[in-house]
Amino acid sequence: MYQFISLENGNFISKYTIGWSLVMSPFYFIADIWARIGNYPHDGFSWPYQCMMAIGSSFYTLLGLVFTRKVLLHFFNDKITAIVLLLLVFCTNYFLIQFISLGSSHTLEFCFIALLIWLTIRFHEQATTKNAIALGICIGIIGLIRPPDLILILLPFSWSIRKWGGLKGKIQYFLQSERKKTVLVFISMIAILSIQSIFWKITTGHFIINSYMNNAGEGFDWFTPYTLDVLFSFRKGWLIYTPIMLFAVIGLFIWKKRDSTNGIFPVLTFFIFLYVVSCWTTWWYAASFGQRSMVDVYPLLAIGFGFFILNLKSKRTKVIFTGIAILFMTLNLFQTYQVSKGVLHTSLMNKEYYFSTFGQLTPPTEAQKDLLLIDKGVAYFEGFHNKDKYKICFSKNYPFPKKFELNDVIIYTPSINVMPSSVSQKDHFWLRCTWKYDGTTEQLNGKIFTASAMHHNQGYGWVGRDINDSLVHVDTLKKTVVFENLCPDIRSTSDPIRLGIWKQAGLPIQIKSVLVEGFERK
Repeated sequence: MYQFISLENGNFISKYTIGWSLVMSPFYFIADIWARIGNYPHDGFSWPYQCMMAIGSSFYTLLGLVFTRKVLLHFFNDKITAIVLLLLVFCTNYFLIQFISLGSSHTLEFCFIALLIWLTIRFHEQATTKNAIALGICIGIIGLIRPPDLILILLPFSWSIRKWGGLKGKIQYFLQSERKKTVLVFISMIAILSIQSIFWKITTGHFIINSYMNNAGEGFDWFTPYTLDVLFSFRKGWLIYTPIMLFAVIGLFIWKKRDSTNGIFPVLTFFIFLYVVSCWTTWWYAASFGQRSMVDVYPLLAIGFGFFILNLKSKRTKVIFTGIAILFMTLNLFQTYQVSKGVLHTSLMNKEYYFSTFGQLTPPTEAQKDLLLIDKGVAYFEGFHNKDKYKICFSKNYPFPKKFELNDVIIYTPSINVMPSSVSQKDHFWLRCTWKYDGTTEQLNGKIFTASAMHHNQGYGWVGRDINDSLVHVDTLKKTVVFENLCPDIRSTSDPIRLGIWKQAGLPIQIKSVLVEGFERK
C-alpha cells in the first residue's frame, strides 16, 4: 500500500503516473472481457489479467527491439546491427528486466525511447504532419510512464547539430522553416501529458500535484547526486553488474567523431540522463538486477555500441573484443540465473556478499546472508534482536524541564533531534531510547513513542509504538520505557532523526529524560 496516497477527499491515487496504465490498457480490456466470459473474478488479478499483462509486456519488448533495429540500420549494416542487438539482450541487465521482471515500466520506456529516436530520424528526413504528431505523442507517452525521462526530449531538438554554433540554425529551423510542424509536436505532446493532469484534477481537485507527498524521504536532490554509487556501487552499480556498457559509452564519443551530422549533443543527453537518475535519493531504485533505470536509455547506447564495433579495425582488436563480449555474456546470464534463484539479492547487495557468492549456484548460507545490507522492512517487525553483532557508538542523555508533563494541552514532548552523522558512518545503525517517567503503568497507556527522519520539516521513515507493542520494554521498577528504532535510509546528511512521545490518549504523565544510545555493526 506504500504506492498509494490517501487524499483528504477520501480518494486514493497511485504515486506513479498514468502512462503504464495507458499503454497497457488494450491488454487489460481484453483480459476483462476474457474474465467475464470465462467466469473468472474480474478483479485485475485473476488468470486472464496475469496472462494478458505478460503478453502485453512481451509485445512491447519485441516492439522495442524492432524499433531499435530500425534505428541501428540507419547507421550500420545488418551484421553490426545483429551483433549490437545480441550484446544488448544477452550481455546486459536488459535480459532480466524484459524477460523476468514482467510489467516493468522500463520495458515500456525502452520501447518508446527506441521509437522516439526512430521518429526523430524520420522527422529530420521528412518533417511531415504525420511525423510531427507521432513524435509529439511519443514524447508525451514517455513522460507519462516516467516523467524524469522527459529529459530525452533533448534528442529530437538537438539532432543533427554538429557544433555548438549549429544551435542557432536548429532554432531557426524549428521556429521558422518548420514552425507549424514544431507547434504540432508540442500540441501532441501536451495533449498526451494533459491526460495525467485531467486524472489528477478529477481525483484530487488539482491539475498538478506532488505524487510523492506522503514520503519526504524520496525526491530529487539536484546538488547531491549519487553518480559514483549509481555507476560503481556493489549494491546497484550499473558498470559493476553490466560492465559491457562501458564500451557503449565510449562508442558515443566515437559517434561524435565519425558521424558528420551529429556532434556532442547525443553524448550530453546521455550524461544529463545519468545525472537525473543519480539525483534520485533512493538511487538503487528498489528491487532489480543492477541499475534498472539505465535500461530506459539503452536504445541510445545501442548506437554507441555500433560505433564502437565499427571502430574495431584490426583482426586482433576484434578477437579481443569478441573474447570480452563472450566473457561478459557468460557473466550476465550466470548472474541473471543467480538472481532468479535468490543467490544474488535484488536490493541489499554489497561487496562482501557479492564476492562470497561469486560463481555460487547453491542458496546462500546464514553466514553469507549476514553479510547483506540489513532489510529495513523486515527489521521493523523483528526489532533489534541480534545485539551481539553490534557495538555502542553513541550515548547522550537529554533531560526535560523539571516536572514536565504530557497532558491534554501539551501532547508532544519537546523534539529530540539526533544527527545521523554524529551517531555512525555505517550503512545503518540502531537507536535505543530509554525514556524515564514518573507515574503509573496506567498513565503510560495511550502514549506513542516515535522516531522519524526529518527533511525540510517533513517526516519520513516514521515509527510509532505504544507500551503494548512487543518491541517496547517497560521496567516499572526503574520507571523506564525502552524504545528501539532502526535508522531509515537518510535522504540528506542534514536530516536529523527526531525522537519524541505523543500523548494520543489517556492520563497525563511526567517525563523526566531520555537516554539515546546508538549501535553500529562491529
